[in-house]
Amino acid sequence: MGAKVEDLTPKTKLQSYYEHDYESFLAVLKKNRKKLAIDPARREPAETLRSEFESSLGKLLPLLERIERTDRLID
Repeated sequence: MGAKVEDLTPKTKLQSYYEHDYESFLAVLKKNRKKLAIDPARREPAETLRSEFESSLGKLLPLLERIERTDRLID
């Protein structure tokens, strides 16, 4: 996307994107539009971003649930 997460604000919201909905994620990207190589407000990049966001959550959320179950077993 043309920028490192560390250069964007608020970077913590981007780093914990899985705790937020897509609209919040997109709002952060739009806020940082000038630092990015793409314009997240345009339809085509936004569709790609949504697809990647949802795909990532589809992989990440089951892992986080598994970690949570393991933590409960340990406690």
